[in-house]
Amino acid sequence: MGIKTLAKNRTTIAPFELDIFIPSHNLAIEYCGLYWHSEQQGKDKWYHHNKWKKCKEQNIQLLTIFEDEWKNRQYQVINKLQMLCHYNLTRIYARKCSIVK
Repeated sequence: MGIKTLAKNRTTIAPFELDIFIPSHNLAIEYCGLYWHSEQQGKDKWYHHNKWKKCKEQNIQLLTIFEDEWKNRQYQVINKLQMLCHYNLTRIYARKCSIVK
């Protein structure tokens, strides 16, 4: 999308890492593999909440994408990212549509 991003940023909400940070949109993206981001691999049950809270304190919106969401709903995830980055602003409102049989 041609937007400047910072990868593996550890300074914005230290000691947490932001997988992708887009400063121009105050947007952080966290990709969570189901195996590595589980409690069995050392992440406590508050890990994701604490990261979200740290982002909120810095006025950063955190979008967490889990592995299964990316695999099963990639189109919707990409649309969400485009919307958050103001990339695809074409909207079709329901009232402007009609149902055709």
